[in-house]
Amino acid sequence: MIMVSIMAVVALPRMNALSAFDAVSPTTLGRYLDILEALVIVFTVRPLHRNVARALLKEPKVHFYDTGLVQGDEGARFENACATALLRHAHFLQDSAGRAVSLNYIRDKEGREIDFALCENDEPLGFTECKISDPTVPPFLAAVAARFPNAGASLLIRHLRQPEQRGRVQVERAADWLARLSA
Repeated sequence: MIMVSIMAVVALPRMNALSAFDAVSPTTLGRYLDILEALVIVFTVRPLHRNVARALLKEPKVHFYDTGLVQGDEGARFENACATALLRHAHFLQDSAGRAVSLNYIRDKEGREIDFALCENDEPLGFTECKISDPTVPPFLAAVAARFPNAGASLLIRHLRQPEQRGRVQVERAADWLARLSA
């Protein structure tokens, strides 16, 4: 039962919610997650936060290396596929150029979220939000893009007819954008 729920961790990305579902302590669940990371089954995306202590308290988002293991709707599978491609890109930049690049996400106190923030030395290089078909730029993505003018902002749409620029946010076909990543 625990392993089945661990495999559904992308559908229920918060560890506290998942542990309540199985009546397993968050500590035990964290140990299982550590094992799955060591076995290269899952990886975590940590929150971007200036205060390291607060970042450690926030829950990581968990993604599978093999998107076939994702249990959830099309949106969860699509976000997981984007996470895998972005992580591969970050690792390529680390390995080939020795850059201190990390993959993070952003979530504020109101629960608004940006799926991914690619950072170098804890400074954002770019923000990425993934959607299946809705090309409406989320206000939080636009606000964060305005706050960090040197970082790019992209809204990746899986089913998009025409790419366009909306303010500081580039709305793009996900396949085209992901194909331009290194590695």
